[in-house]
Amino acid sequence: PEGKLSPTGRKLLEVLGPSTSSASHTAAELAAALAAPLYQVRASLRDATAAGLVIENADGIRRTARADELLLS
Repeated sequence: PEGKLSPTGRKLLEVLGPSTSSASHTAAELAAALAAPLYQVRASLRDATAAGLVIENADGIRRTARADELLLS
């Protein structure tokens, strides 16, 4: 549903850790941590990026402050 995290989306954000963390991850690392196929993780990352919940740059993938707030609600 709109504005709600799917169970997969929630797990993905939890694995990424808080936005204040200096750690970043690759899609392959996330797939391994979630025991999920890489294509599924990449699809979830696209959705999360479009929603402003994750950012991806040269350093890797990180959770945003918006994602932190959503996980607390």
